[in-house]
Amino acid sequence: MTTTAAQRVCLSMIVKDEAPVIGRCLQALRPFIDCWCIVDTGSSDATPALIERQLAGLPGTLHRRPWRNFAHNRNEALDLGRELLSSLAAGAGADRRDYLMVIDADETLELPVGYERPMLHAAAYELEMRFAEMSYARPSLVAAAAPWRYQ
Repeated sequence: MTTTAAQRVCLSMIVKDEAPVIGRCLQALRPFIDCWCIVDTGSSDATPALIERQLAGLPGTLHRRPWRNFAHNRNEALDLGRELLSSLAAGAGADRRDYLMVIDADETLELPVGYERPMLHAAAYELEMRFAEMSYARPSLVAAAAPWRYQ
């Protein structure tokens, strides 16, 4: 992914025991993201190792946290993603427009061959996701500076 100095996309995800599907999800996302922040909520399988192997070479962190509830853990992942984006943007100026990519491990993002991410400007974007045989659009890309929260 070619990143402009003014914009990055950070994967923000929560996972637990996703070894059977995480590789497919991350492989599809890799051309779209610039960094990653994943919260593992107690995997007992190979999920953490698969994440670190699949995303090697990209700035990012795997955090291990106890499961509390969906909103708490997803909000924690968003906050940690914002912190990572902030640390990567140190000294870059106030005009940055970074984004958080929210996806579940059993989903995949489908990008056309040769896709190049345009500059993003909206507060949020719906992206087409695929889960098994279903295809659907949902808000998945949100401006990091906006106060997005899960309830």
